[in-house]
Amino acid sequence: MLVPFLEKQTKDKGLGVFAKSFIPKGTVVWRLTNPVRVSKDEYSKLPKNIKNQAYPEGDHFVYSLCSGEAWNHSCDANTWWTKDNELSARRDIKEDEEITYDYATTDIDPDVTRTWQCKCGSIKCRHNINWNDILLPELYEEYKGHLPSFVEKMVRKYN
Repeated sequence: MLVPFLEKQTKDKGLGVFAKSFIPKGTVVWRLTNPVRVSKDEYSKLPKNIKNQAYPEGDHFVYSLCSGEAWNHSCDANTWWTKDNELSARRDIKEDEEITYDYATTDIDPDVTRTWQCKCGSIKCRHNINWNDILLPELYEEYKGHLPSFVEKMVRKYN
C-alpha cells in the first residue's frame, strides 16, 4: 500500500483495508510489490486465505503476502487500475472508508468458475460476482481504459 491504511475486521466480509486519512481522487493507492506467481496447478494447492488474495493473470496466478492485501470487492469500487499492477483512487476516499476494487477487473478466468456472493451493499450491487462479469457490456464500458492488459486481452478473446 502506498497510502496510510489500517487492516481491520468488517461487519460481514472478514478483514478489510481502510484509509487512515483522506485520499484524493487520482492518488496511487497500491502497487504490487514482491509478487508471487504460481501455475494454476500450484494455485489449486494453496491455502484458502492465499487463494482469496490471488488473481488470475494469463496462465498463472499472482499474489503478494505484504500487509494491505486484504482488499474486499465492491460493485461501486473506489479504486481502479491505472497500470497493470497499480490501483488509484477512482474518486475521493474519506478517512476510515474501506478501500475496495471490483473483482471483475481482475478475476477473469474460465477455469475458476466459482461465484462469490456480493456483500458490498452498494446500489450498483450485482449480488453475485462471476469470472466473466467484465464481459458485460455496461461493466466493460465503465472500466474501459482502467483494466490490466491481461484482462483486456481476455475480453478481446471472449467478445
